[in-house]
Amino acid sequence: MANTLRALGAGAVCCALMLALQANRLAANRAVPQAFRTDHPPLPVSSVPALGHRNLAADWLWLRFVQYLGDHRMRQRLGYTDSYTFIDAINRLNPHFEPAYLLANLSVAYGMGRPDLAERLLARGLRHNPDSIALWQFRGFVHFLYSGNHPLAVNCLRRAAGLAAVRFGAAGQILANQWWVLSKHLESAPAVNWTRRTIWQEIYANAGDGPTRRAALAQLRTLGVVPAKDGRLRVQYSLYPPTGYLKSLANGPPAP
Repeated sequence: MANTLRALGAGAVCCALMLALQANRLAANRAVPQAFRTDHPPLPVSSVPALGHRNLAADWLWLRFVQYLGDHRMRQRLGYTDSYTFIDAINRLNPHFEPAYLLANLSVAYGMGRPDLAERLLARGLRHNPDSIALWQFRGFVHFLYSGNHPLAVNCLRRAAGLAAVRFGAAGQILANQWWVLSKHLESAPAVNWTRRTIWQEIYANAGDGPTRRAALAQLRTLGVVPAKDGRLRVQYSLYPPTGYLKSLANGPPAP
């Protein structure tokens, strides 16, 4: 149980930043949209002959997907255009296979620039795995970072908090408090804007390619950050987290 808690509980903002810092592995075809896009039909789902062994077929596809993600030359040339096809096919064969759903944020929402398809995958994952703390967390971040649907993000993070408290009892209370506090502050514009700016600044600073930096800069411009002549970022107005925000994320809400 301790290992599970450590894996889930690195901290709410830390989780968001770690997801964001993977941006330097993205390819050139994934400009991040301001809101969910539904103007294009979903990618076709690959037909895999399972021959009565659906889980085995899903495992085989999962190995292919891992190889696909690890082919950096292909990523630079083609991007992540087949990510939805892989994850969709894997989880149609084995809808309870959680790791594939968890890659939807990076490889579909950001990598393909299709958070609408990432939401479709995560929603399906939660239909089949309704008690998954990680899936509720990741779905919350899809809506926080991409769609701007903060009420839904709040709901997802609070579900994650409740599940952590129920499943792990006292041992999971700090984790539950972190997600609950973050969800509470997502209802506050200063907290939302400060957190979004922090994440996109990290993406911009750690991006390994031009398209990633341009996508991050487009987001930063909406948050009052513009490039100066020397190439550095210039903040047009200050943003601060609400009083006690960082402390409460680390320690949970103060005792009554």
